[in-house]
Amino acid sequence: MKTEDEKRLYFMWNSPSPLMQFDRQLLGKAGIPLPNRSMLKFIPIQLENELAQIEKAYWESKGYNSVTQIAKTVFESKASGSNYKFEVTSQRYRKPKK
Repeated sequence: MKTEDEKRLYFMWNSPSPLMQFDRQLLGKAGIPLPNRSMLKFIPIQLENELAQIEKAYWESKGYNSVTQIAKTVFESKASGSNYKFEVTSQRYRKPKK
């Protein structure tokens, strides 16, 4: 499969963090070597849809009406009882073209 054919949503670490090191440890324990390689986390379609709905509700609450107006959305996973839930912590919008 070619990279441009990949349609799944994925996340990738851009800068070192404790969570990135934790991921490396888990993969190392699983016997997956990662020297000089990027780690990708592929997101299941159900979670992708859930994040899209949360993102949409947030932009609509701010008076926007299209995903094309959104430049960046940051999510946070928070404990909710015995589970976790996602919420938007910030959203940056595109400047309208004149």
